[in-house]
Amino acid sequence: MNTQTIRDIASFCLSKVEGIFLRGIDVVRWVPKRLWRIVNHLGSFIYRIYKRPQEVLNVKEHFYWIIELVFYIADLVGVAEIYESLADIIKFNTRPLNETEKTLVSKFFGDSLNLRRIRIDEFAFGGPRSHDFAYVSFYTINSWGELNEDIFVHELVHIWQYHQLGSVYIPRALRAQFSHEGYDYGGLANLVLAIRTGKKLSAFNLEQQGDIIADYHRIIKGKNPRWGAITKEDLWVYEHLIGDLKAKTGEVAA
Repeated sequence: MNTQTIRDIASFCLSKVEGIFLRGIDVVRWVPKRLWRIVNHLGSFIYRIYKRPQEVLNVKEHFYWIIELVFYIADLVGVAEIYESLADIIKFNTRPLNETEKTLVSKFFGDSLNLRRIRIDEFAFGGPRSHDFAYVSFYTINSWGELNEDIFVHELVHIWQYHQLGSVYIPRALRAQFSHEGYDYGGLANLVLAIRTGKKLSAFNLEQQGDIIADYHRIIKGKNPRWGAITKEDLWVYEHLIGDLKAKTGEVAA
């Protein structure tokens, strides 16, 4: 075993230790934010019933509210960080970002995300291998094989959503996937309409947000967007909407 190999192994092991350390710090420093999310969530229920008493009978919304409360409480006790740390050890191939990926993250998100916490697992068996999709578990992007940049950017948006919302991004993103709109944000025309009516990126569901940013990246690269027909002359529309990504306290759709 040559010296370079030993250095690579040592660096890789240190990245595992660093990940656990950073997650531990986040559990502590995010306690006030996570407590506030619970208080705000409880208040939102009371306010909703006060404004619309008929909502007392809305069993479906009560169900979603309870699910989100469970996720908020799980965040407070550090379930996400514990899960990620265990997964990072068990799935030993999980790695930090490389320099190209760091550049891409900084390009879209500035310093709103902690580059050192983001992990990539390109050998995720549970789903990505058999069903050909990628998913985000908190600060980890899971895939089977190397991701193309468009999908990578979409998944980064989910990490940003987790950073802003907590782990409730999971049920909200799943709910968005099964909504009538799904990932389809309506193309250029709908984005222009949103801007004209004073709306922000937060007006779109969590999956639409991911595809808006992914399409922006596609257009920059000279490729066709997933939704609609758009050219580089239309980039200003996307740039108007994505400013929230670089803000440390951006707005995210409910």
